[in-house]
Amino acid sequence: MPFYEADSQGVGGGLRSTIYTDPATAGSQAQLAADNFSLASSTSVASIVFQSFVVSSQPLDVAAQTLTFSVYPDAGGVPAGNPHNQPGPAIWSFTTLPTGPGVSFVTGGSPSVTRTELNLAAAGQALTLAPGNYWLVVNTVGTFANRIAWYGSGRGTGGFASLTVSSTGTGSWQPNNGFPGLAMRLNQSENCGAAWLAATSGDSGTAPANGSATVQLTASAGALTPGTYTTDICVASGPDGQRSLQRVSITMVVYDPENARKIPTLSNIALGVLGLLMAALGVIARRRPPQRRR
Repeated sequence: MPFYEADSQGVGGGLRSTIYTDPATAGSQAQLAADNFSLASSTSVASIVFQSFVVSSQPLDVAAQTLTFSVYPDAGGVPAGNPHNQPGPAIWSFTTLPTGPGVSFVTGGSPSVTRTELNLAAAGQALTLAPGNYWLVVNTVGTFANRIAWYGSGRGTGGFASLTVSSTGTGSWQPNNGFPGLAMRLNQSENCGAAWLAATSGDSGTAPANGSATVQLTASAGALTPGTYTTDICVASGPDGQRSLQRVSITMVVYDPENARKIPTLSNIALGVLGLLMAALGVIARRRPPQRRR
């Protein structure tokens, strides 16, 4: 489930984020981009998604020699370091091949968008962040001709940061307001569903524009012991279920068959209240003083 989400919809440009293998041709050693996100509570990151395009139109696995994901603490409104010549401050960094374990990417659309996702568990990584403000940097290593551009987003939080490392190795992060943010999504793990709950109408479907679709669920106590069971159903929309993930809480109470008959129902409660009222009226009637006849 995303705890930060901003896509590239409606945006046609981006920022370079590549460490160059041919700096003489590029005129710089690296050009990098970063965007920030904030956490109000401790969060385990399950996957990282970013949207980009290769300037040469080559596939990502051809254009990029390696792919690096890094998370840096905030340092006065910019990242505290960078993956090229100041990697030390990184809280977490992971370099892999574009075809490495846990990495998947798909390209499509017009303009062309490459959606790359790193599944941390599948890549053998783990990342839990304490509350605070952080910066995500994603970059490739490759030639200037095959540099990637990280798409901008109209749904960001008000800007991002960019860095050009000169041919002499100098340069610093600068705030950039070219877009409200960069196109990225950060997911955390959520427990969805349970063995006792099933979608009898199917677990996917299509709803018409501005319309709705009915989903039928079946809860089965089966061999469950008495108690209260709670789970969430997770509903997502968009391509590959990547957008608008929502949770709905479901609770099922399993009673002991031997004691189920002892559980008061609404009708039993009503009859009990009526009986008490009648008993009270009877007491009042018996306490009336006898009438004298004249």
